Amino acid sequence: MHQSACNGVQKTQNRKNNGYGLLKALCSDIFDHVFSKDLISENTHDFSSSNNDLEAKITHILYHLKDSKRDMKGILTRESGELFLSLFKKYLEQLFNEFMTNESLDGIPKEYVVNHMAGGFVETVKWWIQNDMAQSPEELTRYFFILHRLYH
Repeated sequence: MHQSACNGVQKTQNRKNNGYGLLKALCSDIFDHVFSKDLISENTHDFSSSNNDLEAKITHILYHLKDSKRDMKGILTRESGELFLSLFKKYLEQLFNEFMTNESLDGIPKEYVVNHMAGGFVETVKWWIQNDMAQSPEELTRYFFILHRLYH
């Protein structure tokens, strides 16, 4: 009986580890692509000639999430949803960290601003997915930057 319970725990742990690996791979694929210097035109979007600023990168991420709409809805409705969002937030923190300068923070610790921006964007994406991604990636990017007073 004890061995059976241990095997069950081990199987559950293996599934979680495999799920973590798949979720990490999904995040990595999106962010490695978005951070690439050699962007090409894709079926649903073309950022190959963009200025590669933060707004363009955020919009590009949203296009990839929208392209994976069915998968994203499935991920977020399972227990793996929080794990994915946690990984997603870590990648976003790297992105925001890259674009934040100490001068733009008005004395607020950079770590706080980066955490706030990443967390806010995760919540924005959750809201967007729950509302069937009704807004275009450009429109959602505009919403996000207006709220964070970074929109130019």
